[in-house]
Amino acid sequence: MNSLATLRHGLLEVGWDNPSWFHYLRNYIHITGGLSKDFGLSGFRIGIVYTLNEEIQQGFSRVYGYLLNASTHTQYLVAKIFGDEAWLEKYIKLVRKRLTISNAAVVDALKAIDVPCFEGEGTLSVWADFRSYLKE
Repeated sequence: MNSLATLRHGLLEVGWDNPSWFHYLRNYIHITGGLSKDFGLSGFRIGIVYTLNEEIQQGFSRVYGYLLNASTHTQYLVAKIFGDEAWLEKYIKLVRKRLTISNAAVVDALKAIDVPCFEGEGTLSVWADFRSYLKE
């Protein structure tokens, strides 16, 4: 199965193979997701946080310690969904296509009003620099 987004980006390529650079980045790169938003499975309250940052891991353990389990029914349904790899591959292709179209529309609209942005891959999220619109 392919990911919806790539973990590598041109800005990170400079030091990706450098162990000290990666060790530094590991505390600042976090992957989050959820079935409700990322897969359009409204009502499936399952989310993930993948991080190598020990402070964030400890914080989640303290705050969400007892909330980390999904119901048996939800686990069963999610296993069925993710177990159908043929359907999942088609779904991911469709979502990628839609995200690419949506992302291009957002980036084009920002460029049209001269808002610089960092274009992501595999997501609708866009980092935009609106400082020129803020009062000093």
